[in-house]
Amino acid sequence: FQQHQAHIVHTHSFGGNIFGLLAATLAQVPVRVGQVHLSALHWYGQTSWRRTKQVYEETLVHRLCTQRVLFVSEESRTYFQQHTGLPWSMLTLLHNGLHLPDAAEPLSRAELGVPASARLIGFVGRLVAGKGLEHFLRLAHTATQEAPGHFHFLVVGKGPALEAQQAWVKAWGMDQQVTFLGQRQDVHRCYAAMDALVFCSEPGVEGMPGVVLEAAAHGLPILAVPTAPLREIQTYYPRLIFLQDTEPVAAQLHQALALPPADQKRLRAQFSIEAMRDRTVALYTELMQQVRP
Repeated sequence: FQQHQAHIVHTHSFGGNIFGLLAATLAQVPVRVGQVHLSALHWYGQTSWRRTKQVYEETLVHRLCTQRVLFVSEESRTYFQQHTGLPWSMLTLLHNGLHLPDAAEPLSRAELGVPASARLIGFVGRLVAGKGLEHFLRLAHTATQEAPGHFHFLVVGKGPALEAQQAWVKAWGMDQQVTFLGQRQDVHRCYAAMDALVFCSEPGVEGMPGVVLEAAAHGLPILAVPTAPLREIQTYYPRLIFLQDTEPVAAQLHQALALPPADQKRLRAQFSIEAMRDRTVALYTELMQQVRP
């Protein structure tokens, strides 16, 4: 930091916040900003004692070294404040920003190898614990039983769960209703081909889910496991509804598909990469003005 004569250091997550902000303070960097992406998983110690120690460590570092701590969701901001007791004035919401494309050429049903008549319901994400692929496939199995021939299910992504879930699909006789695409470089063409997205990540796993923001940028209806960050997105993008355990899955999919198109202006004004850039620069400018003599 001294070599590069840094004026601002902006760190991310527990390890970066601890060591980066301490180093920036020792280097006498004028503006020091930390950032938190998750809520409960932010402090990742394997035991309760270790997590408690991490909370105390980070609280002390921020009290001594930090002008501002940023959060990608109101859930993570509230959770952090409750555990650290830091003043709300020090904790600022800064939603993630993504490149939100205006349009993409959809993959054709022939390219995907799926029937033209069925509604295409998608899952996008890393195939790891917490992302909800097994939940998605169980929903697919139930919906296929409730409404045979109405839906085809598309899985985009790779990970250690892939082979086991492919075997599960085959064992349940679902291999004609589920297509695994693996990891794709043209994921926006996959979104454009879908009729709806089902998002099944467990609560607490996502800070502010980029998959949902990308799907919303394509105007897709979204059916999701309810979480606090998704409720934040819903205020900007009403074409998002939440799964209900008591309702038939096929009926909920049809309900999502029937949602009217949503105006994307508020979504893009809040979650685009340009919006995040502008808010970040404005914050840096504000903090630099506060430390100038």
